[in-house]
Formats: sequence, C-alpha cells, structure tokens
Amino acid sequence: MVEYKHRNLTSIKLFGERVDFIADNPRLEDRVSKISNERHVIDAMIHAARPDDVVWDIGACLGIHSFTTAKHLSDGKVIAFEPMPTNRGVLIDNMTVNHLDNVEVRREALSNEDGTSDFAIREGVEAGFGRHSLDVGDYEKIRSIEVPARRGNSLAVSNDVQAPNIVKIDVE
Repeated sequence: MVEYKHRNLTSIKLFGERVDFIADNPRLEDRVSKISNERHVIDAMIHAARPDDVVWDIGACLGIHSFTTAKHLSDGKVIAFEPMPTNRGVLIDNMTVNHLDNVEVRREALSNEDGTSDFAIREGVEAGFGRHSLDVGDYEKIRSIEVPARRGNSLAVSNDVQAPNIVKIDVE
C-alpha cells in the first residue's frame, strides 16, 4: 500500500480519473470503499459542470466529490467547505496527494447568519466521521466547538470566494 506522511493511501478510479485518499483508520477506509454509493451524485456533478465552472462542496468531509469533480474542471474551481477540524486536515492532505491546485478548502460552516456558531460533534472526533452539525437541536453529542459561520451570499458578495455555478450539500 502507498503511504503519505506515514498514512495509508487508497486509490480509486472514477469516470476515467484516478483519485487518492488517505485511509488510515477504519472509518476512512469504509467511506472510500463505499464511494460507489456516491457515484450517481458525482456523475451528475461532472456531467452538469462546464470546464470553467465554480463548484461549492458544502460538507466536503474527505473530498470524494471535490476531487473527482475538480479533475474534470480544466479552468474551473471547487470550493470545499468543511468545518470539522479532523476531516478538514485529511481533506487538505488529500488535496496535496492529488496535486490539485483548483481546489480551495474553507473552514467555515455555511449558515443563515455570519459570525460564529457552536458545532456539535456527534459521532467521533476521528477523521472520517460525519453527522456533525451546527448545534441547534436537542440530541446526543460528544461535545461542541465554536466554528466560523458565513452566509453563502455574504462570501460571494464580498468576493471572499467566487459564486458557484453548482452546489453540492451534504450536511446534517
């Protein structure tokens, strides 16, 4: 198995493109092995995208949608939003492993208000876990952390990021 920073890498081929992912814990391995479950979403994103489109991947996690789509955007860009620190760390490493310069990783949670928000960690703090969300409900959680929150419109109007042509949302 190939390694990056002493972490196992798993390679997959989707829509003619090879994408590498760090898979050094059972949860990451499980997410990468089940990538075919996301094939229909990735297929729709790739077929809808023009070469110069801007795609927002909200709730990017490891970057499965971000990187596969980015490889099909010759002049476009993917903005990957991931507020969970451990997932964002793997997302950044995966971007490096795949040598992608048309992906920008953002730490904000997109919300209906600009500022900061409590972010509920519900499953685990290890990379690969999902089901995290803005802390707005009465449900079990491991803990909450404060994260920057932005309205998508605020980001686009302020020119912090380019406005999207395509948006993928996978959040709780």
